[in-house]
Amino acid sequence: MARVVSSGPFSIYVYAEAGQPHHLPHCHVRWSEGSTQVALPTLRVLAGDPLPAAARRLLLDHLEAICGAWERLNPGRPIA
Repeated sequence: MARVVSSGPFSIYVYAEAGQPHHLPHCHVRWSEGSTQVALPTLRVLAGDPLPAAARRLLLDHLEAICGAWERLNPGRPIA
């Protein structure tokens, strides 16, 4: 697991998927009132709470670093 970015109430994490991959490339966004899983690079919500606008801006501002963290933690599972 890697926390890629944190700003205000929002933290964005990427996890290594050990064993059999079970999801599209994605990240986790957490804040005090909720959490969600977001597909990379489309930022489509896969599961969880609706994504606040400020969290979407944070994702967009750091998308390259988030995608890079996914590819480092999940070699062989590139983001298309």
